[in-house]
Amino acid sequence: MPIQFISLPDIAVAALSSTLPNEVTTATPPEQGEVVEKKKKKAIQVECLWEALRREEEAFAGLKAALTLSEDKRKELEEEVNVESERAIEAFKSFKAMKDIKVSFAKETFLEEFEICIRRAAKNFQNVDLNLLTDKPSNEAGPSNASATSLTAQPTPKTSEPLP
Repeated sequence: MPIQFISLPDIAVAALSSTLPNEVTTATPPEQGEVVEKKKKKAIQVECLWEALRREEEAFAGLKAALTLSEDKRKELEEEVNVESERAIEAFKSFKAMKDIKVSFAKETFLEEFEICIRRAAKNFQNVDLNLLTDKPSNEAGPSNASATSLTAQPTPKTSEPLP
């Protein structure tokens, strides 16, 4: 907000002249009279500016206090939201549907990883019958198959391809 100079009427200048020291109000040549009048007007303008500055400082202090209050209120509201969101999350976690979702996810993840392990084992140990690890029965059953599934089976030579 730009500061505006207020021109004061001659009455205010006369009132101010009564508060100035006597040597200023004594009779002087016309040039000195003009200087004195200019000094009086400038003194009045300075006083008005000081008053405007005081009002602006008071307004600034009020706005600063209001801003501090609004920041405190915002912090309180954020804390309330955080507490409520934590409560909602805990309620959802304890909900039976959440438990079912967890079990379902764990089951799917385990099965996917298990299939990856089976494929890797089948690739590296081609002589081993891995059908016993799945629900699918093997076409060949009996003692002849027992030697193929022994733990001492030798791995096939590795290729230069990296594992998936």
